[in-house]
Amino acid sequence: MQGKVVVVTGSTSGIGKQIAIGLARRGARVVLAGHDRDEGERALQELARLGDHASLELEIADFSTFDAVRAFAAAVSARHPRIDVLVNNAGVLHERPRLTPEGLDATWSINYLAPFLLSHLLLPRLAAAPQGRIVNTASVAHRWGRLDRGLRPPSRGPGPGVRTYFDTKLAVVVLTRRMATRVPSSVTVNCFHPGVIGTNLATGPGVIGRLMRVGQPVMKTPEQGARTGIFLASAPELHTTSGEYFVDERPRRPSRKVHDHDAAEALWQASVELTGVGH
Repeated sequence: MQGKVVVVTGSTSGIGKQIAIGLARRGARVVLAGHDRDEGERALQELARLGDHASLELEIADFSTFDAVRAFAAAVSARHPRIDVLVNNAGVLHERPRLTPEGLDATWSINYLAPFLLSHLLLPRLAAAPQGRIVNTASVAHRWGRLDRGLRPPSRGPGPGVRTYFDTKLAVVVLTRRMATRVPSSVTVNCFHPGVIGTNLATGPGVIGRLMRVGQPVMKTPEQGARTGIFLASAPELHTTSGEYFVDERPRRPSRKVHDHDAAEALWQASVELTGVGH
């Protein structure tokens, strides 16, 4: 990874930060991306202790809006004519639906639409690399998701935020497989399940926060959860592997729902209409 340019979203804490650390240790030039400047500066200082501070960058971006994603892509593209790896890791799990300033569900915007848009915007830079890679953070939770609800949260019932999270992670696996067939042959697209991680993805007094705290003893650490992401971003033997779902550094068969062509096509077309990319 020496000298390669790597962009990691959601990299100022949790799994994303550990992926950034792992790739920086391998010699990559890492662009950190997060929404909180103080947290970002702390992460930057932590990574700087690993080696050359000049090989690190920090971009503050709120991936809940398309304008912010476009601004981030423009800033990174202006500095880097070539990007070797994009890790789409930023994610949220809201217990109750929240709307973005654009009137969209925040979980859908951050977990799925932002990776969809950012991957397409940075694709020219990834295609300029000898072997570009897109790595998406998915989840085993995709197995409980549905695509027939479209880009919206469930209208009623318990735990709509959790079910929306499941839906978005299924959408990420679908995005991975479909993009793998549409990008230039020099670019690969893969996704991975990091394990159940004790991070700040879900916090607070609600049911999600309680479940996270109860399950803490059996959860993976962020360092453990990052391993497969680091592997997908850096392993030389994966230079032609694309469209796969990985668990513990091995390809695994995703849910059969991923193969629902009609639902996947409807999702893709809705994404194209909303973002203006992916035609």
